[in-house]
Amino acid sequence: AFFDEDSPPAAADRFLSESFGTAQFLQVRVKGDFNDPALLREVGRVADELALMPEISGVQGAHAAMEIIHDAFAGSRRIPDTPEQAGVLYRFLASDPSVSRLVTDDRTQALLIARVNSGRADDIDSLLERVSTLLPEDGETRFRLATPGSPDAEAAFAAQVTTRLR
Repeated sequence: AFFDEDSPPAAADRFLSESFGTAQFLQVRVKGDFNDPALLREVGRVADELALMPEISGVQGAHAAMEIIHDAFAGSRRIPDTPEQAGVLYRFLASDPSVSRLVTDDRTQALLIARVNSGRADDIDSLLERVSTLLPEDGETRFRLATPGSPDAEAAFAAQVTTRLR
């Protein structure tokens, strides 16, 4: 706003914003049992939805760290299947300071951190409005028991694959 549109500082600011995003961040606080693979998957789903938004240039969360450490130990980048497996993997993540910024030591709260690539108030207002539709007041309404092989399980799997492929 202080420089002409074609000035070197304005060009540098555009380059940084387009390439790396701005210094604006959206943080989503999530409460729950982060040993629960279902919650980790839901947080991953929300992170995937956020990452698809044009105003977001990157998303970090405990779910991603869990996928990376699972890949290192089990050879597949995904959320572990059981709370016990998650608990074991958290022990390896506990010493990483970057992970401690994403999930509390008692694993009852976590942050999703999204880098916003626009500093304009109008863009941020629009983004926040769309993000609020992803986050229901009662997160439990997102979860339904689906036994393996049931139509609910197949639909949930298809929805997750579709979200990841978008």
